[in-house]
Amino acid sequence: MPNPERTAALNDLAAALLALGDDASKAAQSSRDVRLHVVACQAEHLAADVLDLLPHGPTDDVLPEGRGLASSANAAREAFHEPAARPLPQSLAASLGWLLDLAEAAAA
Repeated sequence: MPNPERTAALNDLAAALLALGDDASKAAQSSRDVRLHVVACQAEHLAADVLDLLPHGPTDDVLPEGRGLASSANAAREAFHEPAARPLPQSLAASLGWLLDLAEAAAA
């Protein structure tokens, strides 16, 4: 039986990654910083990987509104460190850590 806390935490992480990707995409429209494009693409890809961990797919269709790149990066990092979302596959956790470091560097 699926753990409801883990399911909610993984949904929150996926939603935060999608918001991060959306904010990075918006920021890339007015910047030549290629890191923004990488963050936008990877955030969407990794959100799909997180959703693949759920036994029955996402539980709700509500995505958070973007709050700007820095805020979205912070929200994604908080969701990433949520204990209920653990354990994550090692390769996914490493990719998420790298993405969040890149997003924070691009937002600085």
